[in-house]
Amino acid sequence: MAIRKPLTASTELEAVNFLLLSIGEQPINDLYVTGVSEVSIARSLIHQVSRQVQANGMSFNQEASYRLPLSTENEIIVPSNTLKVDASDTSRDIVIRGEAL
Repeated sequence: MAIRKPLTASTELEAVNFLLLSIGEQPINDLYVTGVSEVSIARSLIHQVSRQVQANGMSFNQEASYRLPLSTENEIIVPSNTLKVDASDTSRDIVIRGEAL
């Protein structure tokens, strides 16, 4: 009888190796290997899909009522891991430009 390991999140290295194996390439030991263009393509694809999934606005990747303070330059700086901001006032259309609203 096979012992099943509990399901855990994949590391980026595991995800890259999965994609490499799916196209018949050898797995790698380091994400920063040089000379293998498929590695950078796989990493870009993983990051793109991750952004798409996170942008869906599922309950587990949202923070409601998160206050964004004004900077000393009177700007609202958005955290670097933010993909989308909605104002509590729905009549306002907010756009992230660079690092600020």
